[in-house]
Amino acid sequence: MTTLEGAVVVITGAGRGIGRAIALELGQGGAQIVVNYAHSKELAEELVQWLREHGSQRAVAIQSDVSDATQAASLIDEAVQRLGRIDVLVNNAGINIDRSLKNLSVEDWNTVLQMDLHRIYQDGCSGTRSLECHSECDLSRVH
Repeated sequence: MTTLEGAVVVITGAGRGIGRAIALELGQGGAQIVVNYAHSKELAEELVQWLREHGSQRAVAIQSDVSDATQAASLIDEAVQRLGRIDVLVNNAGINIDRSLKNLSVEDWNTVLQMDLHRIYQDGCSGTRSLECHSECDLSRVH
């Protein structure tokens, strides 16, 4: 079985929820984690501290709202600058506008699609510049 020990892993939306759980699991296995967050700075910094103590000695937190293409590209650039490369990009960040279809506006729908679907493409385009794709790159989502 292949491990990610030593791999540099960028996880969007890693400050809480599923992203945090992914960071904890991969960090314990020795992956060097980039904890991306938009607003949860304190949670992200606490996570980085825990990761550094439990196997991910070079873990860092980087603030970036990945719903903005410029900030998403900056996340990738800063991760490479700080850790030298990116081996894995986990597109975890997403939003949910919790309304019934009847009450969901077209604008709300477009916002969800922009964040949850188009981000895969845009983050992937930014990330593949830096990913060391050995045999194939899988641009996928967690949700």
